[in-house]
Parts: sequence; structure tokens; C-alpha cells
Amino acid sequence: MIKINNLTKKYKDKLVLDKVNLQIPSNKISFFVGKNGSGKTTLIDILAGLNKINHGSIQIDNKDASIPYSKSLRKKIFSLPVENISVEYLTAKENLLYYSELFKLKLSDRKIKDILQSYNLFEETDFSVTFSTGMKKRLDLAILDMIAPEIILLDEPSLGA
Repeated sequence: MIKINNLTKKYKDKLVLDKVNLQIPSNKISFFVGKNGSGKTTLIDILAGLNKINHGSIQIDNKDASIPYSKSLRKKIFSLPVENISVEYLTAKENLLYYSELFKLKLSDRKIKDILQSYNLFEETDFSVTFSTGMKKRLDLAILDMIAPEIILLDEPSLGA
């Protein structure tokens, strides 16, 4: 569970988030909906540990989520930004191998093949820079599937889909 209590975020004199209180239950899909500039991306960045708060508190699974995050908390969370996370001049398979190495995952060739097949990317041998927007999103999701974090934060997940 994520608990946000009286969270306030300012950039210089601009108040972006004002005393936000929110509980996000475990094992649920939750959305932030609001106008442009309402603070959705800022809140996602804060939850991902990429941005500090000015006031308030955040707890994830009853642990303080103040920056800097503990190593155990960082392993639970993965934030997928609007931009793609795949490396443009690697193939889909090479991207999975790259991220498996980065996250110190020991995956068999069979597991990598299965992930690629489940996202309909197994036959792709071109560099991901040539992929359509939808294919790049599928590759990002395949990477997330492989990493398997407990909490996934998606910013603008339907953009380009």
C-alpha cells in the first residue's frame, strides 16, 4: 500500500502539489487523472524517488519513502516515463539482455524467448529505433515484465498506443 499524507511540492514559488492525501491499495491498478500541469507527473516522479517533497510524508508498504530510497524499496518500484526506455540501436532481444544484465537477472534463453513471444516481438531482428510507436511500447512492457517490480508507475501509458 502507498500512503501519501499532506504532500506538498513547490518549484521555487510555484505550488505544484498542495497537501495531497491519498491511499493506493496493493494489488490494484490506480490512475491519476487531471488537467495538464495539475501535478500528475510530479507525483509519479516523487513516488519513483526521482523528486523530493517540500512537506508531508510517503509510506510504501509501511516504510518511509523519503529520498534517498533504501535499496530494498528501490527494487520494488519501476517508473516508466513517457519516453521509451528501450535502447534504440539494440534489437528487442538485445534490449532484454541489456536490462537483464543491468538488473542482475539470471534468465535463460528460453525465458527471454518466451517474453519476446508473449509481446509479439520474437521475430523482430531490426534495431528498435525502426519500431512503430506501438512496438516500442510493447518492448517497454516486455522489459517491465522481465524485471517484474512490485510497483509500476506509468506516465502517459496510452500515449501513442
